[in-house]
Amino acid sequence: MMINLIERFKAHLQAREDALRCFCDRGVQVEGWFKGEMLVFLEKEIANDRVQDFDREVRINPDGERVDFLVAVCLAFVCAS
Repeated sequence: MMINLIERFKAHLQAREDALRCFCDRGVQVEGWFKGEMLVFLEKEIANDRVQDFDREVRINPDGERVDFLVAVCLAFVCAS
């Protein structure tokens, strides 16, 4: 499931190759743009029932460290005998 999510996000970014190439050519770091693309992508994943939910700027420990995105996915296990 997670591999598929990563592959789909990779395809999402490849569709914006012109912007990425421009940023690279100009030596510009655009973290805000990247996070915006992640928001758009995750909203589409929710609409397609591939992601349950996500949250931004989540505190992950008592020291105050944060992650940019915390993504909830539903995993299904099927056992056959």
